[in-house]
Amino acid sequence: MLCYLSVQNKKKIEFFIITIVKIIVAMAKPSVLSPSPFGGRTPISFSKPHAAAGKPPKKNNNKRLCDVDGCLKGAVSGGTPGRCKRHGGGRRCTLDGCKTSAIGATNFCCRHGGGRRCALDGCEGGAVGATNFCTRHGGGRRCEVDDCETFAQGATNYCKRHGGGRRCAVDGCDSHARGAGALCIRHGGGN
Repeated sequence: MLCYLSVQNKKKIEFFIITIVKIIVAMAKPSVLSPSPFGGRTPISFSKPHAAAGKPPKKNNNKRLCDVDGCLKGAVSGGTPGRCKRHGGGRRCTLDGCKTSAIGATNFCCRHGGGRRCALDGCEGGAVGATNFCTRHGGGRRCEVDDCETFAQGATNYCKRHGGGRRCAVDGCDSHARGAGALCIRHGGGN
């Protein structure tokens, strides 16, 4: 039985078939060897450029990146033009002398009353994470070690005492790193 298709339907089907073929061809491309800075050759795949870095690609809806060298975050409006929130872009706390980012619908940082507040009556602390409480009243993540009530550090599930957070980069040093650097206080870290 012959089936007659309209011109519009034929175009839709052709587009669909071409798209499927392009996807199949892109997936079937072999990886290409490229020179490595460590000598030899390293395979690089065209279909997954993030695979070489070992991290999934970050979604960045902003078209313009931060003007600071080496920063790959998107620039935000407000504050210093062309900068991400970390480097001075976005709304700032309106209290004199404070350079911290404003939080939520307020014009203040968390320290000066911005953002969500602890749900306990009389507490002025900032609510942490997905909870409605400050860290003093049970908000945030706790260390997973039994009978430890301190807070988990960074992306780990442990407090600093039990191995959580960043550690000093000096070989043999088990102290936790301080400030923005990778060193402990003893080895020059901190402010």
